[in-house]
Amino acid sequence: MIFLNMIQKLLVIIISCFLTLVDNPAVAADPKSFYDLRATLLDGREISFADYKGKVVLVVNLALKCGTTPQLKELQDLYQEMSEKDLVILGFPSNDFTGVEPSNPKDINDFCKLHYGVSFPLFRPGSVKGKDIQPVYKYLVQNLPESSSGEISFNFEKILVGPDGKVFSRYGSFTGAQSKALRKSIDSLLGR
Repeated sequence: MIFLNMIQKLLVIIISCFLTLVDNPAVAADPKSFYDLRATLLDGREISFADYKGKVVLVVNLALKCGTTPQLKELQDLYQEMSEKDLVILGFPSNDFTGVEPSNPKDINDFCKLHYGVSFPLFRPGSVKGKDIQPVYKYLVQNLPESSSGEISFNFEKILVGPDGKVFSRYGSFTGAQSKALRKSIDSLLGR
């Protein structure tokens, strides 16, 4: 009888683990497209990237105490100008470089809103490189064009995803949101 109870408990655990994997595509397997991804906003709500189908998406890894942090203003300005034209900016705080990112979601949210008026979606902090890389960044880095492949190397790198969900291009930390190259790519993807 004890043996049967142990087997039943083991089966329940195995089935529960299987169902968890099936219900969460970021855990279950490598996503087949950008739209299979999900991420958690600073406020704890989970977002499906399927919500961004047909839009141009600019993904940026953020740090709030870095020399490149003032780029948040340019990013917010770009978002205000282009969000109605189907551009979405997604901010992913990361503490991977020089330890300059607080891990508290409330502090991140308050800082971004107070100092830069950020209104684009901000996600929970996480790694953008290495063994603890978030599923979003794992997918993006694995699908970068060969000419811009490689691990994220610093804060405020920008990855542009087309309205078809394909990773289009990558821009370095010091390429501002108003740079000609980035704007030209965004306009091209928006069909302007």
